[in-house]
Amino acid sequence: MHYDLIIVGAGPAGGSSGLAAARAGLRVAIVDRRLLPRHKTCGGGVPMGVAPYLEGFDPRPIAEATVRRMHQTFLFGRSVIAPMNAPDDRPQVELWCVRRDVFDHALASAAAQHGADILEGIRVDGVEARGAEIVVTGRSQGSGVAWRASADHVIAADGATGVVARLMNLQPHRLPATAMEAEVPHRWGTGHASLEPDTIHLEFGAVPNGYAWVFPNRERLNIGAGLFRGSAVAGNTVRKLLMGAMQDYARYLGIDIRWDDATVHAHPVPLWSGRSRLHGAGGRVLLAGDAAALVNPLFGDGIHNAIRSGRIAVECILSGRPAEYSDRVHTSLGVDLRAASRLASFFYRFPKECYSLAIMRPGAARIAARLLNGDMSYRELVPRVMRRIVRALATS
Repeated sequence: MHYDLIIVGAGPAGGSSGLAAARAGLRVAIVDRRLLPRHKTCGGGVPMGVAPYLEGFDPRPIAEATVRRMHQTFLFGRSVIAPMNAPDDRPQVELWCVRRDVFDHALASAAAQHGADILEGIRVDGVEARGAEIVVTGRSQGSGVAWRASADHVIAADGATGVVARLMNLQPHRLPATAMEAEVPHRWGTGHASLEPDTIHLEFGAVPNGYAWVFPNRERLNIGAGLFRGSAVAGNTVRKLLMGAMQDYARYLGIDIRWDDATVHAHPVPLWSGRSRLHGAGGRVLLAGDAAALVNPLFGDGIHNAIRSGRIAVECILSGRPAEYSDRVHTSLGVDLRAASRLASFFYRFPKECYSLAIMRPGAARIAARLLNGDMSYRELVPRVMRRIVRALATS
């Protein structure tokens, strides 16, 4: 079978690129090693700023909660609860909380409705340039039956542990990070007074070089923690550290969890760490999303950049200029990620001081929401913020 485009991975990068390519009339296959729907370790916050990049798919009907407030703490104290918008902001910024198994499946299904083939349960083990085409091979996870197809182009959207980048000798610069999360049942009206369906919770002191979170869903809470900067913590100590932060957060918020019965997931997070070459084979293989290490090194969020990079990949293919992909990603995303990385290295070096001087300031939640949404640029904001913090530290 020959396709115009094979996409390896059915996450946000794969689903969005598959949808865009299928809507443009390309013959598309989306290949995922697992059967859909499948769990993905993630907080599940989708900024509304992704909507313009998802023509043909509206995430709002599958959102389990719509967030408009942030509750932030440092070592479970110095609590700040603030709206993400000023009253006269137009539009009012929202964060849509989704379950990733539902979101990813719905996005892939939207691509299928426009003609994409969804090939589930196939583990890709070979990607090779042969003449003018790329040959992709794999095996069915269930039966072990061999699978083979070719394409003019391949988008690798197979995540932090994907194989396509390695097979094509493309290794994006990345900082290793780890996240853990669990989805637990919750009855609204119980626990801490701040537990509301329109509020996300962020705790910045419980994890050195990281933070913990609680995101609302319809009848559940997504509670997790991430270690996002270089640290001496390693091995099983990481799991103990993150698990302890999650348990402490649950106690602080009065969340009743039977941890012995809870399913806790962990996954590596590929934080952006510098400009990289994200295409190979003359532009016929393009890396997108986590496979391209496009995760924000400050917040650890990756959905927005995954969807944008998937769209950029398709635009480069449709324009006949796929070899421009790496430059396009750097110009559109990398410049801002570099500024976010500068702020992250400073924030996680002085978390207590940065919390006091930045997060506790009036309007901080509004700024954070606009950064997550893509309405505000890190490269414009970060120099001002760092100058203010440095001055404050110098006079303290």
